[in-house]
Amino acid sequence: VVIGIVLGLIFGLANSGKKTFEYDNMKITLTEDFTETDVNGWEFCFTSKDTTIFGRKETVKDYPLLESFSLNEYSKLVLSNTKIDSSVELNKHNDYYYFSYVSNNVGGKGDVMYYAIMFDAPDGFMIINFSCLTEKVEELAPQIFEWADSVRFK
Repeated sequence: VVIGIVLGLIFGLANSGKKTFEYDNMKITLTEDFTETDVNGWEFCFTSKDTTIFGRKETVKDYPLLESFSLNEYSKLVLSNTKIDSSVELNKHNDYYYFSYVSNNVGGKGDVMYYAIMFDAPDGFMIINFSCLTEKVEELAPQIFEWADSVRFK
């Protein structure tokens, strides 16, 4: 009985501080530090002190040509339509594609690193942007990929 209680406390503490957010048929597990907010031009946004996560879904219903696209093709299209440095490369991580880039002096707050991550959703594709100040990238990049790995669709 004591072992069960101790294990329960250990596993409970390991999961404490996590919070699941939902948008449409997508779920993402972040931390309790995040709140849901609005950002112009995007369908959802979650912010914390150091990180902003925002995204949107592009459905086959809205864009019928997407039906013939693979996730890789869609991701290449997103990258080619983004007005960033041509040296930026598309990468694969687990079951999604991503690219990263820096925007200088965003809102007077400093340089921001963006990770644009594309997911295959049941009814199309979803792009989720994870961003933080470049000075925080070393600390936050592993966490950003952990959050991206937590994305699930119903």
